[in-house]
Amino acid sequence: MDHRNLLRSTIATLGLGLLAGSGCASKPAQTAARSGSRPPTEVAAVPSTNPRESLVEAPLPLLRSPHAAPMSEVVLEPGGQAALTLDVDGGVRLWTELDASTQRAPLALPAQEPSWMSLAQAQGGFVAGFVDTAGGARVVRVDVDGDGARLRTAFELPATEPLFELHVLDGGERILTLGIDHRVRLYDAEGVEISGLDATGFVPWQLRVQQPVGGSPAIVAVLAGPTRVQSIALEGDRLLLRGEPHTVEIDQGPNRNDLSLTPDGRTVVAMRRPRARKRRFTFELVDLESGSRRLIAAEVDTRDRPRVLLVGGDRALLESGSGAGLWLDLSAAVPWAKGTTREETEEVPAVATKRERLPGSTASRRMHVALAAGVRAVPAGEMLIADPVDTPQHVRLGAAPLRPRAVALDEHGARVAWAMEDSIVLEGDDEAERASVTLPRPGGAVEELAFVGTDGLLVLDHEGHAAIIDDQHGRVLASTRLPVGWGLSAAGFRRGDAFEEGTLALLPGRPKDPIRVVDVGDGEFGRVRDVPRQQRGRWPQLGTGSRDAQGVIEALGFAALSSGSIGALVEDRHGGHLIASDDAQPTLYRVSEDETRSIPLREGQVQQLRVDPSGSKVAVIQRIHRADVFDESGRVADLDRHVVSVYDVQAERRLWSWVARNVVDVDWSHDGGRLAVAAFDGGRVIDARTGEALLVRQHLGMQRAEHADTESVP
Repeated sequence: MDHRNLLRSTIATLGLGLLAGSGCASKPAQTAARSGSRPPTEVAAVPSTNPRESLVEAPLPLLRSPHAAPMSEVVLEPGGQAALTLDVDGGVRLWTELDASTQRAPLALPAQEPSWMSLAQAQGGFVAGFVDTAGGARVVRVDVDGDGARLRTAFELPATEPLFELHVLDGGERILTLGIDHRVRLYDAEGVEISGLDATGFVPWQLRVQQPVGGSPAIVAVLAGPTRVQSIALEGDRLLLRGEPHTVEIDQGPNRNDLSLTPDGRTVVAMRRPRARKRRFTFELVDLESGSRRLIAAEVDTRDRPRVLLVGGDRALLESGSGAGLWLDLSAAVPWAKGTTREETEEVPAVATKRERLPGSTASRRMHVALAAGVRAVPAGEMLIADPVDTPQHVRLGAAPLRPRAVALDEHGARVAWAMEDSIVLEGDDEAERASVTLPRPGGAVEELAFVGTDGLLVLDHEGHAAIIDDQHGRVLASTRLPVGWGLSAAGFRRGDAFEEGTLALLPGRPKDPIRVVDVGDGEFGRVRDVPRQQRGRWPQLGTGSRDAQGVIEALGFAALSSGSIGALVEDRHGGHLIASDDAQPTLYRVSEDETRSIPLREGQVQQLRVDPSGSKVAVIQRIHRADVFDESGRVADLDRHVVSVYDVQAERRLWSWVARNVVDVDWSHDGGRLAVAAFDGGRVIDARTGEALLVRQHLGMQRAEHADTESVP
């Protein structure tokens, strides 16, 4: 299972309707709040005649930025032309257009981890509403002018009067809410309550709202005990109950998928599965005006409960997660006056459905899909898919993430190379060189990467193919195939006195095999030779084995730790050793011929030590959170939290720390002035003394492209 799909599946919920148009799911416990823009911190309040005190603040300029984490939820405005998206870290983005006409990134909004979102187009921009996890609400106006945009808070509702739902109605001039007190209220654009429903016996738990562009909204309240649906009319600015409630029967608690309202607002559709784990489903259509009922049955292509997307008043698109959608003609439903038991409904034969491919449809995503005005929106990790269901094309919008497997810095840290899954990306640290250059990989997945000389890049893949590539033109200057035996366990490069030379070491997978070493210099590979595994500390990328460490600490006469208590052991360029303990209070020991010194480390399991070329600083990589999340291939290490800390070993103090998700590699510049960090959530080049981020890279640029629905797109 794709890790991003796993993240989406862990936050799925069917309760209280957090599935569709205006709902959001809460973030997983493993994520940190970092991708949402911060709200303004200084707000000047002025007297107001409104029942609620309104906020007056300077408009907040908004930045355009892709999500910093995979998208998990999407909400469309009624016309299907713009969207709000939520990522797994709680960040929110506003997509002001859902086509390929521009390469603009979405707007980063100052909202964090909302439990509910709603969006509507307004004159000159948009109005968005959010309910936070405490039930408080905030309604904002976003004015868009070309690439720029500004946000102003229209009003807020306190968490002391918490909400279940908030709907920004078409045009943004009216806001409909459902409170936890089961009252339905209507507000104007400034937060003044202008109508409400609080009738005896009227206890709504959920709302269904359909908003035709330029027309009046259709509103239905869902009542409990038994489950009933009640029409609500909005006449002028008055909310009124219309007619009597109608009983509906569903086979699980009311949710926005099994109990939905057609876009024309005339019919409620209730889905049931007559037999558990079977593929047959029935759909009961209740006419809200007459109370008449019709029934239709269909079979889907998986045993999963399908996502029901209502298109118009007489069509439904069933999304089962198989990658295909099944069109169901609701006009074929037959009049129904009988009950809803399995025996009674089985006399209705299943009608034929029309199958077609649905872009981005998977089992884990299907319940996070939104539909408005015939546009289907899918939060597909780093990409948002906008799919008009009646056309054979769709648009993919988003930014390809930087997910480096390895990183390398040049002599002074002015250029950095990121090894990706299928390419190598090079870029400089100043604006003149910021544009990236992409080089092809010489073979399989990259295991080691290093600059050698002024124009060479050493690349080693998992199969043992090694090459020196001209980093300006991508030409292969030298190549060789190195023996890896049963497979390559790890690899590392140790630089020599000159920047253009060093030794490349390979740790074979078979424990008895020695380390294979090849010299690199003058743009060429030397002969392969074997060295004992006890010397693996010269190449910290090879890790630390307790059996190999035992021989080292015995030779050093180091008795502070047993070999089983060592988290990492490395040898610096001057013959000294750095040893980190693997315990609850880790300690870094600096062992030389003359003395042994100790430096206390912060909490966290030590994963690796990387000494700078001068030997004066060391980067310590520690795991501070282990994610116990699993998919079919095992534990998902990409969700682990690591911290990278740089210590001055002479002054015996920590200089700085940086927290990242699953750090996979670090590299020092040859002068020791900079450190590059490659992690699951991107990469940074950092000033080694101050900790200042000189380059931050999370994405490889915005992508907006149109594709055929039948096209296979990763």
